[in-house]
Amino acid sequence: MAKKILLLALALLLAGAAPAAAAEMGSSFYFIKKGMFEIGVQGSYVNDTKMKDTSLNSNGTGGNIIAPKTNVEIKQDTTAAAIITYGIIDRLNVWAELGATVDGRLAGDVKVSGFGTYSVESSLGTVFSWAFGIKGQIYQQHKKKGFGIAASLRYYRYDDRPADSWTVTGGSVSTKGLETDTTFSYWQADATISAYWKFKRWVPYIGAKYMYADGSLTGNWNISGVGRGSVDTDYEPEMQLGFFAGIDFFLSKRWRLNVQGNFYNTTALLVSGSYAF
Repeated sequence: MAKKILLLALALLLAGAAPAAAAEMGSSFYFIKKGMFEIGVQGSYVNDTKMKDTSLNSNGTGGNIIAPKTNVEIKQDTTAAAIITYGIIDRLNVWAELGATVDGRLAGDVKVSGFGTYSVESSLGTVFSWAFGIKGQIYQQHKKKGFGIAASLRYYRYDDRPADSWTVTGGSVSTKGLETDTTFSYWQADATISAYWKFKRWVPYIGAKYMYADGSLTGNWNISGVGRGSVDTDYEPEMQLGFFAGIDFFLSKRWRLNVQGNFYNTTALLVSGSYAF
């Protein structure tokens, strides 16, 4: 019965019912033993990541009218991914992730001298995304149960994501007929530490993470009869410190489900299923 439930969950994930983003600890919080593998699929919905106000580099007759400069957000981002984890030793695991990131938004405001302030939003297209990480068990009270401490490092990335569908409102210039070829690239590095309590069938945990990220928007825009311009600007996260909490469920000796929530600097919900062998 447990296997049927997990297989159904995996099918829903792959179908996009719960899209995925890279988690801090691989597809499950559980540590596999030396020489073992764990394969899984993972899903999450990243509701919002706030970015710092930024300066803009623009050229052309129209300067910049589309790239957000203030109140910048990356939001509604979803990814579907497959993850494989390997046990180097019992207390040290590495993992790699391959997936597709879809349906995101890049939004904010930009003030154009002489034309007012515009609210802009781009629908980010589908892009191949990848990640890799390492996690270590720092302390375990008892071999199979009790309090423990774990830490991890992770790197996540995608490049040249289409950002050529823009909604522009406000200001004093009509943006009807706006054409763009802009793309958005993004990478993120995380370091985490977490505390957990290991029960027979489940492991609740809570942790903190330090995140550094960089997003880059580049390309050109054109409005017939108004002007044209190019955009080349970088975005960094507004807050580096974040928190997360979750639960690992052991459906059987090898099958697991994980549910995790991220909050403070990023709000996100993650769900994954995995099999260890």
